[in-house]
Amino acid sequence: MASPVTTPYSLFAGENNTDHYYRDISLFAVKALDLLEENLGSVTDALISFYQDDQDIKNYSREELLLEALMIGVYWNRYGRYAEESSDALIVVMKQLALLRKVPGQTGKSADEARGILGLNMMENPEHENSFLMPGIIGFEKLINWMEATGEFHREARQFGKWMHFMKDTGDGFTFICISLMRNIARQFSTISDQHLGKYTLETENFHSTVRQKYSKREDGISVNRK
Repeated sequence: MASPVTTPYSLFAGENNTDHYYRDISLFAVKALDLLEENLGSVTDALISFYQDDQDIKNYSREELLLEALMIGVYWNRYGRYAEESSDALIVVMKQLALLRKVPGQTGKSADEARGILGLNMMENPEHENSFLMPGIIGFEKLINWMEATGEFHREARQFGKWMHFMKDTGDGFTFICISLMRNIARQFSTISDQHLGKYTLETENFHSTVRQKYSKREDGISVNRK
């Protein structure tokens, strides 16, 4: 039976062409960057100064690092609750299964299925919806470990590690303030995004629920269910 949703978004949104979409996304980009600059510019500059001799950080533009600061808030708001509730044992098992799924044959297939089941349980267990990951170094470490265990966020986890090292050097009080600010800006970003682009993604939630049911026992079910 074919899925009732063929695409989670449309660049037309009822119009005859995509001109309105490109206008709206341009307006959104300006507002979003202004929001990030005003609220996260100082901490981003502090990060750049801290890593002034680090070539890896130098390879990133300031705008990219501003977006990383936003991403920390987005990931904390969305996935922090699951990181808080995931046991150390489960994290270890997920990392081991990530290695096994690369083995050819039935071993890899079985590991893939196990990761799919455990991964979805980690990411979207309704029992954990009201959990809270306290902003701070310990919480940041939990989030990064959780991201690595899912197998979905290797690059993001590596970059977040840079931010965590920078924050750890300045103290847990500074970390609490920074992450709390990032979480707040992420919520504002979500509101602005919905105001300017929400009409182009009306079917996204339906797409998530449909695909989750269809691929609930497969590893690729994790990536299509990111929110």
